[in-house]
Order: sequence, then structure tokens, then C-alpha cells
Amino acid sequence: MDHGIGQFEGLRQIESDGRRGEFMLLRYAEDARLYIPLERMDLVQSYRVVEGAEPPLDKLGGTAWTTRKARVRKSLETWPTSSWSFMPRESRRKGLRSLLTATGSAS
Repeated sequence: MDHGIGQFEGLRQIESDGRRGEFMLLRYAEDARLYIPLERMDLVQSYRVVEGAEPPLDKLGGTAWTTRKARVRKSLETWPTSSWSFMPRESRRKGLRSLLTATGSAS
């Protein structure tokens, strides 16, 4: 499931076609609601924020969540090289030497 950030509103018993089931209710922007069967709870992940902060809810069918994920993915791809460049040159040499020694690749 890829609907973005929603707010957990609790569990609901719903009956449909003579069958009763328990569902997780998630609320999204513009008061949109999504019911997830508990059997498919594996589709939902917790989104953690700093205590007291409330992230904006995403719009069901919107593009904000996809855009945000792409931006984070791109920043993670460049993160190791950009953080490496902040280290002083001697620290980089020592770090690389230690890494090569630890992996048995040093000559």
C-alpha cells in the first residue's frame, strides 16, 4: 500500500456480504478514510516523528507521498559520498586504511 501518511483512528467491526471483519481505520487529508483489514496489517507501517510534531496528512490519490519518497531516496544515494567529503583528508586516509585492513584488502 502506498498512500502516504495517515492518522490511525482505531479499529472498527464492519459487516459486508454477511461476513464480519475487523478493520484498521486510517484518516487522510480532506477527511478521507481508508479501512485496512487486520489480515493485511502488514501493509501499514508506523511513521515516527519528533515528539509533539504532527506531520501533515497526505491526500489519498495525491502525488506528495511519491514525490517525498523520491526526494529522500535521492538524498540517501548521495549521502555516503557527501558525508565522506566533510571529513578531513587525513581522517579519510586513516578511515580507508582501517576499512581495508579490517576487510583484509590492504596491501
